[in-house]
Amino acid sequence: MNFSILNELLLTLIVGAAQGITEFLPISSTAHIRLITNILTSGRDIGLSTSNIIQLGTLIATLQFFKKDLSHFVVRIKEIFSKSENFNVFSHNFNTWRTSGKNYKGSSRQISTDITLTQLFFGSLPIILFGALLKNFVSSSRDLTYIASFLVTGSILMWIGELVYKNKPKEKKDSQFTISEVVLIGLFQSLAIFPGISRSGATISGSLMIGKDRAKAVRFSFLLSIPAILLAGLVDLIGYIRFLISNPNLLPTISSWTDTTISLSITSIIVSVFIAYAVGFISLKWLLKFLDTHSVKGFAIYRIILALAIFGYVIAQRGL
Repeated sequence: MNFSILNELLLTLIVGAAQGITEFLPISSTAHIRLITNILTSGRDIGLSTSNIIQLGTLIATLQFFKKDLSHFVVRIKEIFSKSENFNVFSHNFNTWRTSGKNYKGSSRQISTDITLTQLFFGSLPIILFGALLKNFVSSSRDLTYIASFLVTGSILMWIGELVYKNKPKEKKDSQFTISEVVLIGLFQSLAIFPGISRSGATISGSLMIGKDRAKAVRFSFLLSIPAILLAGLVDLIGYIRFLISNPNLLPTISSWTDTTISLSITSIIVSVFIAYAVGFISLKWLLKFLDTHSVKGFAIYRIILALAIFGYVIAQRGL
């Protein structure tokens, strides 16, 4: 596939749909988008920044799905900063959770929201730190062989997670996330900066390894993805807007297709974001129901098969 307006539109639709399907399934959206664009466009890449912007579509789907939880977060944050007594209650609940105590204050909704907010804060710290430190390395490691290797690595983590989870006692599965467990899950999420690992796969694996209930692990995994995807997407969106100021690119143009890269037009990115949102919302609803009663082993097997296919494709392309 070489440049034409129709070809870029087709690529846009495929990339958006692939993002929507694979962002939530623990099979790596980056691996699929990178492979799809490589095959369809003779080795070209849309780049990490564009991928992060398109992820905003699946982020919107996540926000819509968890809108009830998020509305509680917004209300509670307003309460905390509007009155000193509310802030004191929040501080008390934070310290109670940190020390694994039982003496919480406030309504059940306030307590649950206070705990979840602090969990999301501490769980997000690792990926913010490692994402900033390793962004240049990650941008340069989008080669298909790297991605295939990370697909296998992620599969191993998922398989280990299931094995460990099976042997955990029920009381451990039903217990609240501790601060050390939240940070550990955050460290697992930070592995997702490497293309092919999968954000949902890494965080779910981490939750299973510490023995948490499967439904609780999946829910927390997707809530934890919100700050990371939002920050990465907004940073790259701001950079893209700055680029557009001096290089306006409303519609597809041949100059945006080089021998190795594709700079999608504004129109193409908007379409991709919308498709990613629509498909992603359906994918998320299905996955949450599926993982309530199923393991991630099937996804791990699929990832290994995909990695082997990628290795074979690379070998064939290089004529080895």
